[in-house]
Amino acid sequence: RIIYTGPVEDVVAHFEGLGYEIPKRMDPADWLQALPTEDGANFLVQPDEEVSLPAPTHLTHEQFVQKYNESKRALEIIDVLNTPALEEEQSKIKGNFTFTRKYMNSKLRSLKLLIDRETLLWWRNKYQLKARLFQDILMGVIVGTLFWQVGADAQTNVNAIVGVLFQTLFFVSLGAMMKIGDQISTRGVFYKQQDANFFPTWSFILGRSIAAIPTAIIDALSFGTIIYWFVGLAYDDGADVSNYFVFLLICLFSAYTFGLMFAVLSGAIRDKPTAQGAMAVATVIMILFSGFTVQPDVIPDYWIWVYWCNLFAWLLRGLMVNEFQSGKYDDESSNNPDNTVGEDILKQLGFSLGG
Repeated sequence: RIIYTGPVEDVVAHFEGLGYEIPKRMDPADWLQALPTEDGANFLVQPDEEVSLPAPTHLTHEQFVQKYNESKRALEIIDVLNTPALEEEQSKIKGNFTFTRKYMNSKLRSLKLLIDRETLLWWRNKYQLKARLFQDILMGVIVGTLFWQVGADAQTNVNAIVGVLFQTLFFVSLGAMMKIGDQISTRGVFYKQQDANFFPTWSFILGRSIAAIPTAIIDALSFGTIIYWFVGLAYDDGADVSNYFVFLLICLFSAYTFGLMFAVLSGAIRDKPTAQGAMAVATVIMILFSGFTVQPDVIPDYWIWVYWCNLFAWLLRGLMVNEFQSGKYDDESSNNPDNTVGEDILKQLGFSLGG
């Protein structure tokens, strides 16, 4: 039921002609929304007390519709609608339209537009960027000073080094889990645009995934760099600076893949509380079967498959191999002359080598 349609500049005058007045400090949009409701009676123009006129009554919704239908503009519209259309216009209306494409843009253009949009949204949120960078630096300094230069005497501080490597992955995974709220809140926008055939689903997923790379790079560079040099992980005594870059690469891969994994769960689960609960359960399982909480050689055979399917376990294993097989631990083991110190440490931690 339409109570007005026409130029925006004439809408206030139309309702003022019906006996209503807009307050000086009120927005026209709010005023128009309130008019058809019971609150609209507050905007009626009251007659002067000296003039003995009856008090005006607030129009009902049906009366608003009737008043508009009786207006000059409505009568003009009705007259146009009742005028027979020209044959040329009828042929256009009755013509057979064939849609050859579901989406207006090509696949590559859709992907580019989505990458640009997601990257722009990421860059505009300066507060979140600064907060994330501050969090990475703060936690890096705390963990780094807590394990300050334990790598200088690595062979006697093996447990501390393993703890640092585990803490690095754990912090990165928690950072990825914190993004679940934003991902769920954007689903409404995606559903609306998908129903309108703005873009194919795969381009939205791929574009959003690519746009998440800068955040992963920030986490890896800021947090990973502080941890590596504060703790004194392998870079000399047989190791070299390439171990540092491998460490950063694993941190980058961890931040990125954990974000994608939690994004899949956030897309599959209906609401935010349930999604957060699922994330917590997934994180606990990854930590429990990471090889840190329980050594791999102690995990029962009927649960060992969880360890081998665990992304967290593979990443932790990669960090340990990068550290203990870096060349810094290539001295002959006192327990087994056939092994190096690094190989001996990995075996003591329950990690098998060479199959």
